[in-house]
Amino acid sequence: MKIARIVSVAVILLLLLGGGLHVLTGKKEPIEPVAIGKEAAAGIVVYTTLSSALIAPLALEYERNYAIPLQIRQMTENELKEALAAQKLEKGALLIADAGFLETQKGFFTPLVSEQGDMLLDQFRESDGLWTGLWFDPVVFAVNRESLLPKPEQWDELERKDATFRLGIADFLLSDNMALPFYYTVAQQGEERALEYWLRIHPRVTQYAKFPSTPVRMVGLGEADLAVVMQSEALRYLQDGFPINIIYPQPSTPYMLLGVGILQDPDELHRKKAASFIEWLMLDTPQYLLEQNRTFWISVHPDTLQYRRYASRIDLAEIKMPELETKKRLLDNWVRKVRLGNK
Repeated sequence: MKIARIVSVAVILLLLLGGGLHVLTGKKEPIEPVAIGKEAAAGIVVYTTLSSALIAPLALEYERNYAIPLQIRQMTENELKEALAAQKLEKGALLIADAGFLETQKGFFTPLVSEQGDMLLDQFRESDGLWTGLWFDPVVFAVNRESLLPKPEQWDELERKDATFRLGIADFLLSDNMALPFYYTVAQQGEERALEYWLRIHPRVTQYAKFPSTPVRMVGLGEADLAVVMQSEALRYLQDGFPINIIYPQPSTPYMLLGVGILQDPDELHRKKAASFIEWLMLDTPQYLLEQNRTFWISVHPDTLQYRRYASRIDLAEIKMPELETKKRLLDNWVRKVRLGNK
């Protein structure tokens, strides 16, 4: 049995203090943007489901260094799906979104030919290169290090009859990311056993929170002993000095993956510009800019500081997300049998 790894405050401080070291002293970033001319200066269009406030600093830094402007256009998944079907999006543009969504729309993408992309693990990219991952965020246990209660290190410890901890967790109905722990247990154990698992845990849940940050805040304030959260949420509160440790649950843990695809375009220059920007996004400088904006995702690229720091600590579970109708049925059953306690 593997022992779960606990991230100490010292390590996190090193992360926060050291995040910018590569900018001052670090490695040369192997980017060769396309030659700047009239066509290149026209820029790159980026469609994204992410907040434009997250992507804008990356776009400004890239333009400052390579004189290639980026136009950021924020859209929902439904808006993107409709626009793709109607062929209303610009050819050669980038689409940054959840990898699960990219997989459903991969017929609209052109393969990425990239030396940097070839270095990624297979689980972080589409098999034919139609989309590639950029950042991931694992599900973790956040515990109050001042609590005298035993610190669970495995998923099955959460359902032990003699457990006395108070658990904080986000409402699974909030989003796919918040429901990852539930989908993980369904994938590992089957639907019936997964519902039994969460029903055993239910009496210890202090709150099914309506915001993803609430469970870890409760742990930091001593209102809960343990939270099941995305690591990025826990790192924000660590940065603010809350008494939290992070445990990577065993035997494995699910994760959120954000990726990017290039919309089909016969123009080779457009494709090259897009590929250059994608390669740059995989490296350390964008990671540092995200951290400055209090977004603590992990780069999928094995040469980055964050990846080297975390990859060996985390056993990532590869699970296939359920189809939309299956998700609806699973969540309906969870509400009825676990939240409401009905048969």
